[in-house]
Amino acid sequence: MAQLPPEVLSNFKTLVDVEMKRLDDQVRDGMNRAMAEAAQRGMLQSGPILSEIVDMAARSVPTRAQFALNQMSRCLDAHGVTLDQDTGASAIEVLRQYLLHQCGLLRQIAAAAGPFQASGWLAGATSILDGIDKQVDGEIQRLGGETRLLVAQAERLKASAAKPDSAQSFESIRERASLANRTPPIAPEHPKEVVTLKPGIWGMSIDLKEAWRRFAAWLKDRRRSR
Repeated sequence: MAQLPPEVLSNFKTLVDVEMKRLDDQVRDGMNRAMAEAAQRGMLQSGPILSEIVDMAARSVPTRAQFALNQMSRCLDAHGVTLDQDTGASAIEVLRQYLLHQCGLLRQIAAAAGPFQASGWLAGATSILDGIDKQVDGEIQRLGGETRLLVAQAERLKASAAKPDSAQSFESIRERASLANRTPPIAPEHPKEVVTLKPGIWGMSIDLKEAWRRFAAWLKDRRRSR
């Protein structure tokens, strides 16, 4: 599996880190609002608030995954990296590692919330936090499929560029066939000479048939003109 150039990885990390920090802040703000509302209802230590906190973290995973895929594609294109089977496999692995890292961060954010820190809750809330893992696993599969589609598309375009244009090829073949089947033009028939030079006693000869044909044609035209 080909390794992606360092500049691609560096640019990718810089772009996604900035966006992920913004998403982390949004997730924390949403959790804080949910906990404030739950506290007003006296339900801060209930199971529903735990599930809501985890759902907020999990719902941000598709956004993180899509942003990462877009930035990976952008970085590869910017640095002129051809997308093929090897580079595609490397990109999939980078994206997978990135989402696994995000999974760990989201679990930490959720577990740091007040309800999870309450006595006796953290140990029994592992199965609830696993909802984040399931969301991440699904996005890893999706990004793998999306990347393989991009690879297939790039290879198809490359193969098409290596072939002559099918429409032009068809037209050129049809044109060659038309030229081959075209009837050659008929050369105009030159009038026969009445007097021709031929070897003989007199050095010339008269074509009496041609002379009579011309005389008859002249008479016919004269009669029509009257």
